[in-house]
This record gives sequence, structure tokens and C-alpha cells, in this order.
Amino acid sequence: MHSVTQRFRWLPVVALALMAAVPAMAQVTTSGLRGTVNDNAGLSLPGATIVATHLPSGTQYGTATSTQGTYTIPNMRVGGPYRVQVSFVGYETFTREGITLNLGEFYELDVELAESTAELSEVEVVAAGGVFDPNRTGLNTSLSEDQIEAIPSLGRDLADYTRLTPQAYVENDDDDGPSISIAGQSNRYNSIYIDGAVSNDVFGLSAQGTNGGQTGSTPISIDAVEQFQIAISPFDVTQSGFTGGAINAVTRSGTNTFEGSLYGYFRNESLAGKTPGGVLDLDPDATAERLNDFSNNRYGFRIGGPIVRDKVFFFANAEFLRAETPLPFGGVYDGNTSLDQLGVLRQTVMDEVGYDPGAFGDVASSLDDDKALVKLDWNASDRHRVSARYSYSASDNIDQFQSRNDAINFSNNAEVFPNRTHSLTGEVNSTFGTEFANKLILGYTSVSDDRGFAGDPFPDVSIDDGNGAEIFLGSEPFSTANILEQDIFTVTNNFNWFRGNHTLTFGVSGEFYSISNLFIAQNFGDYEYDSVDDFLQSICAAGNGSSAYCQANYNGEGPAVPSRFQRNYSLVDGIAGDGSAAIAPFDALQVGFYAQDEFRVNPNLRVTLGLRADIPKITTNPAFAPEAPGVIQNAGQFYDLQGAQAGQTPAAAVYLSPRFGFNYDVNGDRTLQLRGGAGVFTGRVPFVWPGGMFNNNGANVGRVSTGGTLPDDSPIPFIPNPQEQLTGSDFGQTDIPSGSLEIFADDFRYPRVFRTSLGVDAQLPGGFVGTLEGQYTNTLDNIIVTNINLDPTTLTMTEGVEQRAIYAPNADEIIDPRFSSVHLVSSTSEGYAYDVTARLQKQLSDVFSTGDDLFLNLSYTYGDSYSVNDGSSSQINTLWRTVEIGAQGPNEQGSVLSRSDFSVGHRVLGSATFRKAFLNNLATTLSLFYTGESGRPFNYVIDNFGDLVGTSGYRDYGLVYVPNDINEMVFASPEDAAAYETFINSSEYLSSRRGQFAERNGSRLPWENILDLKFEQELFANLGGANRSLSLTFDIFNFTNLLNSDWGRRYAKFTSSSTGGLEVLEFQGFCSEFRTANAGGGGGGLPGCVGAGDLTPVYDFNSSSTTEEEFFDNQIITGGGAYGSRWLMQLGLRLTF
Repeated sequence: MHSVTQRFRWLPVVALALMAAVPAMAQVTTSGLRGTVNDNAGLSLPGATIVATHLPSGTQYGTATSTQGTYTIPNMRVGGPYRVQVSFVGYETFTREGITLNLGEFYELDVELAESTAELSEVEVVAAGGVFDPNRTGLNTSLSEDQIEAIPSLGRDLADYTRLTPQAYVENDDDDGPSISIAGQSNRYNSIYIDGAVSNDVFGLSAQGTNGGQTGSTPISIDAVEQFQIAISPFDVTQSGFTGGAINAVTRSGTNTFEGSLYGYFRNESLAGKTPGGVLDLDPDATAERLNDFSNNRYGFRIGGPIVRDKVFFFANAEFLRAETPLPFGGVYDGNTSLDQLGVLRQTVMDEVGYDPGAFGDVASSLDDDKALVKLDWNASDRHRVSARYSYSASDNIDQFQSRNDAINFSNNAEVFPNRTHSLTGEVNSTFGTEFANKLILGYTSVSDDRGFAGDPFPDVSIDDGNGAEIFLGSEPFSTANILEQDIFTVTNNFNWFRGNHTLTFGVSGEFYSISNLFIAQNFGDYEYDSVDDFLQSICAAGNGSSAYCQANYNGEGPAVPSRFQRNYSLVDGIAGDGSAAIAPFDALQVGFYAQDEFRVNPNLRVTLGLRADIPKITTNPAFAPEAPGVIQNAGQFYDLQGAQAGQTPAAAVYLSPRFGFNYDVNGDRTLQLRGGAGVFTGRVPFVWPGGMFNNNGANVGRVSTGGTLPDDSPIPFIPNPQEQLTGSDFGQTDIPSGSLEIFADDFRYPRVFRTSLGVDAQLPGGFVGTLEGQYTNTLDNIIVTNINLDPTTLTMTEGVEQRAIYAPNADEIIDPRFSSVHLVSSTSEGYAYDVTARLQKQLSDVFSTGDDLFLNLSYTYGDSYSVNDGSSSQINTLWRTVEIGAQGPNEQGSVLSRSDFSVGHRVLGSATFRKAFLNNLATTLSLFYTGESGRPFNYVIDNFGDLVGTSGYRDYGLVYVPNDINEMVFASPEDAAAYETFINSSEYLSSRRGQFAERNGSRLPWENILDLKFEQELFANLGGANRSLSLTFDIFNFTNLLNSDWGRRYAKFTSSSTGGLEVLEFQGFCSEFRTANAGGGGGGLPGCVGAGDLTPVYDFNSSSTTEEEFFDNQIITGGGAYGSRWLMQLGLRLTF
């Protein structure tokens, strides 16, 4: 592997070039102040002096008005309070205190000064910020320090606060923490910046999108954050790198006062609800049970203060988490194997081959997470300010899979995640006279992930146990050889020129990536069996025959035939596991150049025009097998290769992003505001996708994927030792493909969208502020994958009513057998999304004339999004095979535009915070947060669909057909036909699709109603001449469920096969096969096949749920996580000084 120094030897040259250009980017880290200064006659006062003082730190910012009487002070510390003084010779000095600045916003302060010789009169001031910020154009949500502290939060992560954005959706059905989708786009298409530096998981493996996110951790503690901003359509060209949303966070800084906090948050099984009511409906004998013993303890501190008063400040934070998340089984299992027999299975494996699969009942995931952060701020002069921040995160996660009614997961099938993240940022803010300002940000992040498996090394085993149920044991298949190292450098800089009514911005940005990835899925071997008996027969054949089961049931007949064997393996050294040398390093960069003019047309209208150019490039070319060019050339006889070649990355391209925004103060008094804009947004590509070219190139990783027999038709034996697994040579390279290829179109485009929005904000009677806003997003470029090694000329159609495109049994669907698949990654412009939001909010002070405060916020959003591929997976092969299809063939997914996995639907948010101080040293705060939202989209699919469509890659992603009459389809038995008919009638959606295929994501899980609550009691005291406070908090997630055990249900959209749908049918074969198997059956075998064509599919009813309602009950999340269906309470204790 190249050293970081060697691989980035060109970085200093590029960085100097960027900075010499005058400028490089600016993600949001600061705020600002701007406005006009006039006299009483409305005439401008050029040269008036404005001084803004950040009172906690004594930091001063100053400027003077232009010849038009305008002024701008950029790059100010967020928060406050600030004191602003405006002075001019011969006029009374104006002073305003108590101003607070929000992250990324300019506070507007227009002042009219009175002459000092005149009789004193009230000075006219027009101030605007927050909702009526005249610089606000698109959709965004800002959260201040007070709002962050008021929100109920169990995870204390980004998701807890992002969920306050009406256009966002947070779900926790992923293994590695909450997934954040914004504006109906993929969770991989967001940008996350902390102090202006990239904090994304740029490789794209984490559901929540942060470094360390695969462990369920976040890069820094929420206690270190001063403000958040979630921007969706900022028509400011300095913000880029996303097509979903940009999450900006700025950390705290020290002040002239030593301030700090000691805190702890605690929860256990006594602070959690019992079994949710809907789950109890599934088993009449079940009783409501508490979770097993667990603990979740978080403790930490923060402290800040002066090193040199008014000059140098420090801030430090450290936090430690020791958490367990219980995953109860419940004891209800629909498979053919009893719980006692599952115990026999475990014992037999232990006795025969010396491997312990672990427990299969109640389990718990765990997370140890340590964070530290140090920040220094230096007021170098009245013109230059410097800050530097270092943060470190160490997290270790054991991620268990919960056993359910349709899946048994033995505990050593868990994932083990250690992560170490180092981050260093520096920022320099400078002003030059009254007309020029500059911001420079430098960042470096190092991320190390070493995903592993639990227990001893062992092949992965999955067993079909009937009734749609499966059993999983052995080393988790994607964790057997999995290492990721990343080094990310960022350089960003903005140069501003304040020229009268114009604010001109010139900038560039640079992000430079060095990545090394070892990923060999199913490296220890992946065996699938049709029954527990088949698996145990193979275990007996592989073992010593000493177990009670083998002595009673095994007669030396050899192994059973597995239904499938799969394995990826190193072609470099043949070593299985992390010790393999098949690691794939590569480098990439993304630079951007931009210019913008913010024009104050008149006091009521501001217009922003900007143009950004981004140039991304993977600078390393992948190796490739000698056979690869010939295989690709053969595929080119049937497909448009779009310039793709082996060993070639996409060509560098210039992505132009023009943007326009406006803000119009209709009445001139900031009571009615119209705002909007339009523009192009260019995102990043998750580097795990092009990273596949460096692993799956025919030279690095080989593959076996086959049925259950060797070339001599003998059963594939079960081999317990991961280092002795079969490879392609055991099958003959011409018969069994040895690997896969991934290639990118030469003109592959990074994710891009065109987005336009329009909003109106109005001051309403009673002190309410109303907002109505909408946006439309049109896909310009998104990913699409085609397996160009599938022969389109051998496709045929099923017979009967379905008319699916399939490869018939024994058809030669592979063009070139030297590779199992050749995935061509290209771009599509198909897709769009939209959302409309209505919001009402009100801030009340001294509500009952007793020194209390009340804040109310209510919003309703409806949004929908459509795509042909959602980019929902980290693997190119999975991106191809997990797009559900109906009648179209496996390579025709791009022909059907359908609802996205990330469709928002209806979403209602409501929050209320009430704070009351009393008796001079006590205060009580009560916060409520309500979320009511549509359930997630899901699919009705077919088990064993790969056998139906004729290519094993697709597995279980075929959409069911809904007949007008059940007799139009062929079933294995009349009971199966009747069961499917009953299920259709129980589903409003399926009933509406008679005579058609179910649509991708056509149905939704049930509506969810969740109310969270936070109660805080504070005790104040003046000790040592300073205020101290001790606060006790209770955070209750899903308070709804605490009120009633039948309320607060949350639903998971996954199934045991992770298809995102219900496997309501199982493909059994074609009528031709049933006729052969039943040749003596009266000339037709299966009765339903009489008169049917040979390629008419035969199904059985596969679901353990007899009705849709029962299926929904089975999807209720029963675990002890923060986004579950049980109420959870967290006790907090904090000392602030």
C-alpha cells in the first residue's frame, strides 16, 4: 500500500493553486450583520461606524458604511448576545443589545440616526432575522443552542435534531443507526459539515452518513455543538456536495468567563415499556414482558474559558458511552423447527465441528463510544481571527440481529465494528478595510474501520425452514474480510467584496481523498440449505459423528445437496479474512470554482445570482484481468458500452451549477415575505461504488456462485474451515465463472438535481408566523446499473396471465462464462420529487405574567419522490439486483419510474416548549415533540424469484401479480390459492391492482403517531460570585406508548431476506417441471397445469401472515432502541457552572 505522503505528493501544489486563485469554498460556520444607516430624512450616511461586540468573549467586529449607506460584517461568531453601536459625527450614537445570530444567517439591522442637536426622539430601527431574514431564499431549518437543549433526545445524535426538518425523514431500521433522508433523496446524498470541514462518510457505508456511523456513533458530542443548520435549497453557490440536504454544525467556543458542565444520562430495563400491544395480538398466550436487563450510560463534561482575556479562548469536551440495546425474541417462531430442535441444532454443530453458533433467543447489541474535542480561538487582531479544532472518536459496536417470527439469528452471526476517527480543522477569518473579507478553512480527517465477525471463524449458513422463515448462523457474510482506511483533506476559502448594494463572492473548494478498501463478501463460504435436516446431514458428514443427533440420524450417506453455494475469494494470495493482500487503494478529488453576486435591488428586494463549476475525478486507474477487455467487447455486441473500458475510471467533467434566489419584502416592514429560487445541485458519489472497480476487476477477487453440486454431480460438502473453502478451480473455470467485473461509463455523471422552491412567510394575528413553502426536484443524473453479461436475445416470456420476461430453464443467459456478471454503471435522468409544507409558529414571553416562556411550532408536509434506482446499497451488484421488477426483464429496471424508497408521504410535526421560572432559584421546562407520518413504502414480492426469472442474481425481488380471478394463476395446492385470495382481499392496495402487477413501493406500512416528552427541573444558586445550576431531566421517547401500550407503534420495512417487502408467494417451478415429476398423474400432473403452457409459473402461498393486518403486526419494532415501539425513559443529571 502506498503511504499517505506518497499518494498525496501532489496535494500541496493543488492547494496552493486553489488558494492563489483568491479563494476556496465555504460551508457554513459563521453568521453576519448587515443593513443601512440613514438620517431622519432617509438620506444615507456614508462613513458611519458600526461596532458589534460579542459580549461573552469581548470579540469586536467593526466596519463603516459605504457611499450608499450600506454595511456588511461577515464571518461573525454564531450565538451571542451581541451589542451593536452605530455612530456618526453630529448624530446620537445608537446602541442595541441582546442580538443573537443564527448559523449561516445575516441579521439585518437598519438604523436611522437622530442629529445630536435635535430634540431627542425615538430612533427608528428595522431589525430582521430568523424567519424574516431578508437573505433567506430557499428551505432550511436552524437550531439554536436553546432549541438543541429543549428537544427530547435519547441518542444525542444528528438524527434527533434533523427530524425537526419537515422535509426530512429519519428511520432506524438499518443495522448501523438512524438513516436520514432529506427531500425524498437517498440518505447517501446528504452532506455533513462540522466547523466547515467534511464529516461525511464519503465512502458511503453508514446509514446516517457520518464517519463512525457504522457503529451507531457520531463524530462529536452534541454537547460540543452550538448551532445546527439543515439546508435543502440554499441558492448560495458556496454550498455544494449534496442533492438531499446539507447538515451544518458549528462547535462551541470559549469566552471570557470560565464556563462548563458535568453531565450524565442513564437508562435501563426499569425505564422501558413492556411488549407493545400489537405484538401480543399475534399470540393469545403471550404476556407483556419487560426487556432483559440492560444499561445505557453516557457521561461527560465540557469546559471553556479565556487563556488571554479578550484574545485567546479554549473549549474542551469529552464524552463516554457504554450502551446496550436489547433485542427480545418473544418465543414465537413460524418455521418448521421447534425451539427445542434449534437447541439440538446448536449442540450438534458444537459437538461435530467444534463451533458454537451462539444463542438464538434474547440478545443485545452493544456500543462503547468515547469522544474528545479541543478547540482554540484567537483574536489575532481586530481584522484577523483564527480557530483550530481537533476531535477524536473511538467506538466499538457489536451489532446483533434480532430473532423474529420469520427469522432465527444465532448470536455469533453478529457484526463487530471498531472505528477510530481523527479530525483536525483550522479557520482564518479576515477583513481588509470596509470592502473586503476572506474566510479560509483547512481540514484533515482520518477514518479507520475494521469490520469483523463474532465468535470463531466459520462459513455463513442460511436454512429455509418453511412458512417463509429462515435460520442464520456462522460468521456474518459481509464481515469476514472488510477493512476501510480513509484520509480526507479539504481546503476551502471565500473572498467577499462588498461594493455598494452588491456583495460579490469568489471562491474555490478542494476535497482530496485517499482510500484503501479490503472487501471480500462471503469470504468464508456461504451455504444455503432447504431444511435443517439437510444442513445437519452435511454437518454429520463433515464432523466426527460423536453427537447424539448424528448417532441417531446419520448412516454415513454423505452430505446433503445445498440449494446454493457462494463464495468470493482473493485472487492475490488465496488467504481468507483480513490477512488477505487483496486490498484496493485509490485516490480521488473534487474541486469547485464559483462566483456570486448578491444584489440589494432596493430596500425590499434582494436577488442572488451565482455560478458554480465542480470537477470530480478518480485519479487512480484500476487493474484488470487480461480476459476483461475481451469479455467487455463480447458484451458490446448487445449493449451500448457508453465508452466503458476495463481499467478506466469515468472521464473528468465540469459540472455547472447555476443558481438564482430572491427575497422580496412585500410591505417593506418584514411582515410579509416572498422568497424562492432555482438552481442545480451537484452531489458526491459514494466512493464505495467506483471502489468496486478496484475489487471486482477479475484480478483481485474471484467468485463462485452455483447450485449444490460439483462438476461430477456429487453434493458440495460442507467445509467448516474458512481457509479450505472451494474456489473456481474446483468447478472448472469454463463451467463456473470465477468473478465479476464492474465498469463505469466514460460519461458517468455524479448525482445532480435541478431544484426550485417558492415560499411565503407572513406575520399573522395573535403574534403567529405562518409559512407556506414548496419545492420541486428534477433528477438530472442518478445511478443506474446494467448487467451486460446477460444475453438479451435468449429472453422469453412466461405463459399464462403474467407474461414476465425470463430466461427459460436451461437457457444460456450468460454471454461470456468467464465472468458471472459484468455490471455497467451509467447515469439516468429519470426521477423527480416534490414537497409542500405549511407551518405555524409562535414565540411567547411572559405568557401568564409570571416570567414564563412558550414556543409553539406546527407543520404539515406532503412529499413524494420517484426514481428508477435509489442508490440504496453500497454494492454495485446489489444496486442492480434489488430493484423490484414486474413484467420487465432484469436489465429493464430503468424503463419503469416508480415510487422511491425515500418517499416522505404525509408528515405532521408539532412541538411545544414551556419554561417557567419561580422562587428566584427554580425553573421548570416541559417540551413535547409530536411526529405523525406515513409508513415507509414497501413491496409484495416472490420468494425464489431468481429461479423464476432465470438468473440467480435477482433472488427475491420480483413483484407479485394480482389476478382478476385466482384461477388465472397456478398454485401448488387449492389451499395455497385460497390463502393468496384471502390475503389479497385483506389488502386495500392489492385489491386495487386486480389484473396487474403490484407496483414497486406501491403500498405503505401503517401510519405512525409518536409523542416524545422532555421534563427538566433546574435549581439555581450563586456560589463564588457566579451562577451555578443543577438540573434533573427526564427524556421520554414514545411517550405515546407510555400512555397506552397499544399506541406508539413503529414498523420496520425489512424482512428476513432484506427485500424491503413481504414474500407473499414462493415460486415452486414451471408446469413443465410438475408434468415431468407427475408423469403418472393423469396426463397432466398438477391439476392446475392441465391445459397450461410449459412456462406457466407455479406458486405456493409463502407468508406466515394470513392477512395484511397480521403482516403489519409482525413488522412492529419490539427492540429497545430509541426508534422502537416501546416507551423509553432517560434520566439525566447536569451541573452547569
